Amino acid sequence: MKKLGLTKVDIMYIHWPFKTYKKRKEEVLKAFSELIDEGKIGYLGISNFTTNDIDEAIAKYDKQIVVNQVEMHPWLQQKALLDNLNNNNIKLVSYFPLMHGRINEVPELKEIAEKHKASPAQISLAWIMSKGAIPIPKSTTLNHLKDNFESQNIQLDEDDIKKIDEIKVVKRFADFPIIAPDWD
Repeated sequence: MKKLGLTKVDIMYIHWPFKTYKKRKEEVLKAFSELIDEGKIGYLGISNFTTNDIDEAIAKYDKQIVVNQVEMHPWLQQKALLDNLNNNNIKLVSYFPLMHGRINEVPELKEIAEKHKASPAQISLAWIMSKGAIPIPKSTTLNHLKDNFESQNIQLDEDDIKKIDEIKVVKRFADFPIIAPDWD
């Protein structure tokens, strides 16, 4: 916290439910609870947790987990996970919302983008937000940053959302064999 110049971190994440976490999860969750009680962190967030990992953490943790950061985009819609998170009042934070640069390969997004005079990236971000999730897109240019920001102003209608919801392609970009859990 000294390096950050902070007295409190708003959200601290357990980044992967990797072997070391699995062996010591009760100890880890207790430590997070103590850090919150001490005022050093505000909330616990998790990342790359499956529905089973979430349910186990909730059963062992005495506070509210506020977010689960996972890969989510039109080719990886995370429907079951999103239902689980919604049922537990946990927000989904979506990484790779622009499909690791492959956003323009989705014909449904291109079609909806044309209808709204927007970019496929904006449509993906608007769709993710329509699901109650929080996208965190990477941007390396000011134009892309502005484009991403403007996605908040796009109102997708029921047909748009249904068209994206019905995409059959399933593709995960962040699947690291050594540390990845058994995905839902």
